[in-house]
Amino acid sequence: MKQQVPEHEVTKPNIIFEIIKKVNSNNKEWQENRALQERQQKITAKLSEKFPTRESLVDYLANYCLTRQREHVQFAKKKHFSAKKLSASTVAVGELFEKLVGAENDVFDIYSEINGIAKQEKSEEQRHREIVFIDVLTHPERHGFPTIEYFNIPDIPFIVTWQRDHLALKAVAEVKSGKHLDARAYQQLLPFGIRNSIKITLERLNSLKPEDARRRGLDGFGVGKEMYMLKNFDHLVVLCRDMNTDDKEELIERKGFSDPEEFYEFKKMLEGRHRESKVTLVKSSISRDELTAIFSSIVSDIVKKYKETSPQIR
Repeated sequence: MKQQVPEHEVTKPNIIFEIIKKVNSNNKEWQENRALQERQQKITAKLSEKFPTRESLVDYLANYCLTRQREHVQFAKKKHFSAKKLSASTVAVGELFEKLVGAENDVFDIYSEINGIAKQEKSEEQRHREIVFIDVLTHPERHGFPTIEYFNIPDIPFIVTWQRDHLALKAVAEVKSGKHLDARAYQQLLPFGIRNSIKITLERLNSLKPEDARRRGLDGFGVGKEMYMLKNFDHLVVLCRDMNTDDKEELIERKGFSDPEEFYEFKKMLEGRHRESKVTLVKSSISRDELTAIFSSIVSDIVKKYKETSPQIR
C-alpha cells in the first residue's frame, strides 16, 4: 500500500502561493492583476511536481550548496588560490529563483513568449536529449571530456528540433535574483564566456562517431546528428519582476570591473547594441519580495542541513 505524505509536508501550490498572497496583501496592483495571480499559481504547481514535499525542496537546496562548495574547493586547488566559504543562504536563494523560473519556462516557454511565437511541444526524446546536452555541458568529465570552467554554464537552454535528427540551440538564459548584474555576469555574457563553453561542447558532440557516442552514453549525438547554434542566437537574462530594467547604469553593480571600458561594454550589451553578444532582459513573474518570503520560510532548515552534511566547511 502506497504511503501517504503528511498534509503539512506537502509543498502544494497553494502553500507557496499563499506566501505570495500574504506578501501582496496590501499591494493593490497585484490584487487587481488576476492574470499574474493565475500565472503564479501555475508556476508554483509546476514547482511542486518536482518537489512534492517541503523536505524535498530543503534537501535539494542544501545538497546544491554542498555541491557548489565542493566545486569551488576543487577549482581553487586547480587554480592555486585559497578557497573561501560560500554563503549557503546566498547560493540557495539564487538556486530557488532558478527553479521558479525553470518552472515558469516549463509551463509558458519564456523564449516563445517574448518572441511572440507558439510554444513548441517537445517529445520525450527531445527532452531527454536536452537533458543529456546540459549534462555534457555541465559535467563533461562524466562523458570522457575535459572540464570546462564551471562558472560558464547557462541556467536554461532553449533547443528546437531542426531537420530530422538535428537539434538547434536558439538561446540560453541566465537567471539572476540579485538587485544588480555584476562583473561575473559581464564575463558570462561576453563572446568568450558561456557562448564559448557552448561552442566547445557542440564541437565535442558533433565530432563523435556513432560507436564513440554509444560508448560515452551519448546516443542521439555525433556525426549525422549534429547540433547547431543559430546565427541569431540570443542570451536571455531573467530577473525578478520588480527590477527596473530601464536604467541600465543603475542595473549594473560597478564594483569588480577592472576597466571603465568594461562597464560601458556591459551597458551596451544590456541595451542590445553589442555586435557579438545579443542580450535580452526578461522579467520573471516572481518579485524580489515574493522570492524573499518563500525563501525565508525554509532558509533556516537549509542552512542547518547544509552544516550537518558539510562540517569541514562550516
